[in-house]
Amino acid sequence: MSNVPKMKKAKQTIRSKSSTSASVAGKSNNNLRGSETGGKHKLSSPNVSQERETRKNTISKGRTPRRELEESSSAIAINAKSTMLTSCKVLNSQDNSDRRLVALTKNKSQDKVAKGNKKKLKENEERNSGENSDTKGKQNEIAQKWVDSTILAGLSAMRMDFKSCKNTVTNEECTAFHKNMTKNRYPNVPCLDKTRFILTDDPNFYIHANRVRVCPSQDRYICTQAPLASTIEDFWKMVLSSDTGSIIMLCALIEEGASKCAKYFPDSGQTMDLSQFKIINESTNVFNQPDSKDKVQQSQLKIIWKSQNNKEYKLSHYLWTNWPDHGMPEKTETLLAVLDVIRKDVKAVVVHCSAGVGRTGTFVLVESIIMSLTYPSKLVVRELFARLRADRAKMVQTLPQFIFAIRCALEYAYSNFSVKKNTVEWDKFNDEYTKFMAKKRKKPEIGKLRKKASSVSCENDDDEKEAVPPHKDEPLQQKSNQPPQEGSSAAEVSAANPESTVQ
Repeated sequence: MSNVPKMKKAKQTIRSKSSTSASVAGKSNNNLRGSETGGKHKLSSPNVSQERETRKNTISKGRTPRRELEESSSAIAINAKSTMLTSCKVLNSQDNSDRRLVALTKNKSQDKVAKGNKKKLKENEERNSGENSDTKGKQNEIAQKWVDSTILAGLSAMRMDFKSCKNTVTNEECTAFHKNMTKNRYPNVPCLDKTRFILTDDPNFYIHANRVRVCPSQDRYICTQAPLASTIEDFWKMVLSSDTGSIIMLCALIEEGASKCAKYFPDSGQTMDLSQFKIINESTNVFNQPDSKDKVQQSQLKIIWKSQNNKEYKLSHYLWTNWPDHGMPEKTETLLAVLDVIRKDVKAVVVHCSAGVGRTGTFVLVESIIMSLTYPSKLVVRELFARLRADRAKMVQTLPQFIFAIRCALEYAYSNFSVKKNTVEWDKFNDEYTKFMAKKRKKPEIGKLRKKASSVSCENDDDEKEAVPPHKDEPLQQKSNQPPQEGSSAAEVSAANPESTVQ
């Protein structure tokens, strides 16, 4: 009987050391049994006693070792989280400080760059101002030299420059022209292959038109013949495909009883309906200069391209009705005013008269000379004229047209550059110019001119040959296909051009 309590006590001791989860009831029984044996089996180890005391205190407080471990782990986790939050706050504080420092540094850097940019801008403005002054000074210098030399040389030098420029082309240079004779208005006015207007998406497209070089835009100006009744659609296709902003028409529809141009646009407030295009004349105003006999109408046109999803285009149309064929206006103001207006636009410009070489060539030559003065370089009118004829054959048909173009450029130079006028030399030149033009304006009738051709001097004969084309501007088409005259009824317009209707 005495061995049983010893064995139980040994097991309890081993159990207490190996496990911390003994029950409260078992621990009480072990204590009672130890007291019954008179304390003989009482544990004497101080570690065991201390552990037992700890367990008693833990149990008395209602806390088990497992719970205590969990609470300890939770406390550790809370402390770790608190430490992490504190660290994050510190890091955030440092980060904010760093950001503020970076922002401050960046602002200082930006301020420094801004000050530097302002300084550079000021330097550039001063430099540009100096360059502009230099450019303007160079423009004035070139303009002054050209004006002085031109006036001193007189009309005889102009006559030599006019005659020195090539005015003939070979058949090899105009192959498309010969393949499309029904689309050409005049058989003796060829169209050069190298500069003719081409549609990249239509290799079979042909129109009697060329791009000509006018400084600084090398392909802005398109010079063409007046549309025939059968080429109106081609004309509008060229105009819209090249993004044209202005059309300059330098002839009337009918001149001296002869048809010079098909009516390809409606009158003010009216609409012209073609198979591919719808043209609306939104408004028409008079574009005349004070004390001028020139008659110019400016119309605002809206064109709808039906086959291109009804895409709309708007452009300005200038109609100069009294510029005489093979001749020139009496004054320069109107031509210069029209050029001033279209020069403000960067879009393409289409210029035409009847053949697209005489009045058209004069108009474009004036702009070419003016642009050469505006963009300073060595100005040689003969070279500009030769380049113009290299781009479109027979440009500027007569000597009076050539001289008138130079006179326009002289007037522009006096008005727009700091050019000093030598009154004596200018009066001498102006008197010579006035007498020459008065003589040329008294043009005899064609029949009388041909009869007198053999008796005219060689110099004048060359001038007048340019003024009288072999066919007197007779179109290739038969009379039945001629465009209707101005003032024709809608039925007459439809009969002449079945594809168009005037509303």
